[in-house]
Amino acid sequence: MKNIKIILSCMLFPFLVTSQNSETTSPLVSPENVWISHNYFWQGPGESTRYTFKDSVEIFNNKAYLRFLYVNEQTGDNWNASRLYRQDSSKVYTVSDGMEHLYYDFSLSVGDTMKYSLEELSNVEFVVVEIDSVTMLDNTKRKRLQLRCSNDPDGTDYGLREWVEGMGDLFGVTSLSQACILDGWELLSCFSSNDELLYQRFEDEECWFTLAVLDISDKDLQIYPNPTQGELRISTELNLEKLQVFSSVGQLIMSQDYVDKFSVSVLPQGLYILVFTDDTGNQIVRRFLRE
Repeated sequence: MKNIKIILSCMLFPFLVTSQNSETTSPLVSPENVWISHNYFWQGPGESTRYTFKDSVEIFNNKAYLRFLYVNEQTGDNWNASRLYRQDSSKVYTVSDGMEHLYYDFSLSVGDTMKYSLEELSNVEFVVVEIDSVTMLDNTKRKRLQLRCSNDPDGTDYGLREWVEGMGDLFGVTSLSQACILDGWELLSCFSSNDELLYQRFEDEECWFTLAVLDISDKDLQIYPNPTQGELRISTELNLEKLQVFSSVGQLIMSQDYVDKFSVSVLPQGLYILVFTDDTGNQIVRRFLRE
């Protein structure tokens, strides 16, 4: 019998979910914070990215901002500069096209909507569906908002976004441009503050991913039927050794040795990510829809 591992979890956040009592309020816009995200597109290369804020203030319209920085290297200080951000209580703002725009609002209530004036987010509208707390690795509690895209009433097409106060979106702190579309996938791997690790998505994985994601055509690796109501079949001549199924929000659902057909009938309806690993450790990504 194949070695099959089913991971039963209903949360994107891999820690204890609690009530909202005794929450810690921590700044998101801080040079003490470091994020590591893993980015890859459906049939393109994958890479890890490290983010932080510059420790010097810049003034725009008489307000103090910090510059957001990123680098595709695990160590070193060869940072690239991105936008300016500032925080005012529970709201985070950014600057684009000479104007200030609201980016996060942790004061929202259940049922509230979040719309954006940023051009790249003009088609994004969130609805808050739940508010609770999560416990970080240092045992402090932080407020969490769960949001869905307004054009996805049951949250199955694009999944739920999760915002943790002081840390941001669990897809990636500045990943909102990927919300409510199906063109790419970024996941926050780790988050630390003051050199202390506070969040790690996969306990058995390193924060920094180095595996390559191969660009393989559909002709060389085909999955069908897609959409499916119960069984997936794989047609390929590649030497595959492992397959994994992730939910649309990055939750690992299934991990097993490679087979050319398997059942997904137990999965709820929605979009899923299928990741194959070949005999050299490289990965190939596909997606499928469970009807």
